[in-house]
Amino acid sequence: MTKKMLAIFLAGIMALSMPGWAIAQGTGVMIQQRDRDQTNINDADQEQARLQLKDRLHILDQAKDQLQERLQSQDQTGLGFPDIEGHWAMEQIRSAYQWGLVNGYPDGSFGPNQNVTGTEGIVMISRLMERLSGITAGTGSLDDVDWELVPLWARERLQEAVALRIAVQSQLYGESKLNRLQFAVMLAKALGIEPTEIPEGTVDFLDQDSISATELEYLHALRNLGLIVGNQGYFYPGQAVTRAEAACMLDRVFDILE
Repeated sequence: MTKKMLAIFLAGIMALSMPGWAIAQGTGVMIQQRDRDQTNINDADQEQARLQLKDRLHILDQAKDQLQERLQSQDQTGLGFPDIEGHWAMEQIRSAYQWGLVNGYPDGSFGPNQNVTGTEGIVMISRLMERLSGITAGTGSLDDVDWELVPLWARERLQEAVALRIAVQSQLYGESKLNRLQFAVMLAKALGIEPTEIPEGTVDFLDQDSISATELEYLHALRNLGLIVGNQGYFYPGQAVTRAEAACMLDRVFDILE
């Protein structure tokens, strides 16, 4: 056997024995290799889950009136967020704004790629909850929040019943960035979506091994409803959630309930 053939032979053996990850040559970046496939969502199960959600939650007439007011205002002024033009979540951001779930900054921008803090996440989700009926009120005590951690602009807002309940429930208030998992679980709990038992062998996300069992059951319920999707099979739970991603998740709730 020539040296060239021996080198090829040894390279083949190394490739076959390599684990489910590899180092990209010259970059030092860990590349995840797929060793399994993501389980498809069952259409019948999704329809059933959505019907159950629609039976329990309803969009308030007041919210529908506010939607029409914002649509008329946009038609008259032509105002929009210039920094979302061409963005992958442009339509969802516009819809979430029209429903009053998200707002822009004083300079007229939206900041779709900026990260969401704990306080911002609570305010966004509380806006959603305040436009729905069928939500269990729950309780929250002012004493259960460390108000020194809450930025000044949001202290009065977080004392309102819905926002306070989410703050106490999540304990994620403050200016630290929320990751995708934290925002998703916060949303599920606020909507009263219970963690759902996962059928054996189901792969919701290819990186689900890094997620605790209970949190994964919340994600399973959200994915089954179509409220979360992921990226090419991965959820990236530890990645900071962006304003665009948050707007999409919130807007999908109204897509289902409409």
